Amino acid sequence: MTSPSGSIVFAGALWRGGCAAITRRLVSTSAPLQRRFPRAKLPPNRDLLPRSERMAVAVTDKPDSSRGVPRPDGGIQYHGFIYYPRFPDRPDPPVTPAKLHRIQLIAPLQGQPYWIKDTCRQLGLHEGRSTRTVGAVNVVKNIPEVNAMLYTVKHVIRVDPITFPDGQPANDDLDGWQLLEDGRVVRNAAMRVTPVVTEYDRLKLAPATVRERLRLRWIKPFSLDEKRTV
Repeated sequence: MTSPSGSIVFAGALWRGGCAAITRRLVSTSAPLQRRFPRAKLPPNRDLLPRSERMAVAVTDKPDSSRGVPRPDGGIQYHGFIYYPRFPDRPDPPVTPAKLHRIQLIAPLQGQPYWIKDTCRQLGLHEGRSTRTVGAVNVVKNIPEVNAMLYTVKHVIRVDPITFPDGQPANDDLDGWQLLEDGRVVRNAAMRVTPVVTEYDRLKLAPATVRERLRLRWIKPFSLDEKRTV
């Protein structure tokens, strides 16, 4: 029997095993894929199953690889890579993970494989076909997807967690902060920008004044006195 979506459903097939008749129900994937790959073990189409059988087919209890899953060979499975500690019997000290990472390219990309250059380009450390980008700096998030990319190019970059010894800056206090090479964000009075009022700023019209004058010009374009202040 063929469903409207193009999938084939085999229901009610009887298998004679001895004296007992066993009802077997199989749900395959789309018919075009099965005709093209007849021997492939394609995943079942769970949308055609009832709710009870759909829950049985679903994959359950996947390990959380973002926090690390130990492996039999001594490695730790993370999202996208396997980490092998240098001293397995020595536990890592407790540390509070940073929300951001400061990354810097410390080795030239000339002679590196294309996937290394593509990863550095996605991280913002490589532009175009130029390989002379040593010293490029960027700030990335500390999330599993980005950490997997950093692990791939760990031999050509330097990673420093960003910390705030003087406290995190507020939304209304973003002026006068400096990111150091070791990842610390500190206050620096020399980095504070002092606004300078120029003659152009003094003669600049307010947005409300411009909107009002344009409105009057649209209503009475020929009777508006240019010398009149609105």
